[in-house]
Amino acid sequence: MPRGFWIWFYSTGNILGSLLALAGLGLYFTGLIDRWWWLIVPGLYLGGLLLALPPAQGERGTPSAATLDMHDSLDDMSKRARKELSAEVGATFERLIQALRETLPHLEDRPTGDHAAFTVRQMVRDYLPATLDNYLRLPRAYRRMHKLPDGRTPQQAFIAQLSTLENELRDTLGALASDDTQRLLAHGRFLEDRFSKPELF
Repeated sequence: MPRGFWIWFYSTGNILGSLLALAGLGLYFTGLIDRWWWLIVPGLYLGGLLLALPPAQGERGTPSAATLDMHDSLDDMSKRARKELSAEVGATFERLIQALRETLPHLEDRPTGDHAAFTVRQMVRDYLPATLDNYLRLPRAYRRMHKLPDGRTPQQAFIAQLSTLENELRDTLGALASDDTQRLLAHGRFLEDRFSKPELF
């Protein structure tokens, strides 16, 4: 079956709706309900789905201090990027910043010590700032023209690093949505191995 089916199959809404629908069938077979049972049972299932829906974004409450702190860090990096990066590199950097902003609300309900939350926080507080700092220390002409041992310029290598971070973050967001623990651990290990010691250009 496709992955989307299993995500729905194991969802809280489907489980709760199925339990309520089975309870409705139990009431029918015991004779406690008779007429309209064929409407009541699907209605109970839909009721379970609705009960399990997450609160709307505006009802989630005030972001935590840690989340606000990370938004401030992203704001600072975004300002630096607009001042010092070229249009091409800046666009790639801003996509990554936006992807991080989209991920932060999903961390609010994660338990203390959660590995996925730790990985994203490390990206905001360590991996991305260190990567940006290493790149901005280089003279502008050096970034565009100098050839690294692999034949790329520092600018090309920096864009590749940003793309790697963005791709891993998108995958992490997907794993968070499906609560895929093994994928979250794998992405965390990859990012730690790749970015815990920032590459020098």
